[in-house]
Amino acid sequence: LQVSTYKSEMIVTKGCRQGSYCGPGLWNIMHNSHLHLQFSSHTKPIAYEDNIWIMTPGNTPSEAEVDTNAGRANAVKWATDNKIQSNDSKSKAML
Repeated sequence: LQVSTYKSEMIVTKGCRQGSYCGPGLWNIMHNSHLHLQFSSHTKPIAYEDNIWIMTPGNTPSEAEVDTNAGRANAVKWATDNKIQSNDSKSKAML
């Protein structure tokens, strides 16, 4: 979301405000292609509210880590191509 101020008014120049009526529909349109990226056969992207989870099982922690990192790289490339920035401080990896 890019916002500029002009005479104490906020003008949205890109995206939409969180909580807006258009937000969920625009998010679905934008991120639909994100959910259909080419991941490994057992990696599953899941969208919930305004979050994307990339779930990857593995027989060992290192196997899961390799597949998860590949999926994350794929998602980061998609975001870069679509001019979307993620908040790394809100991103988590869980085993």
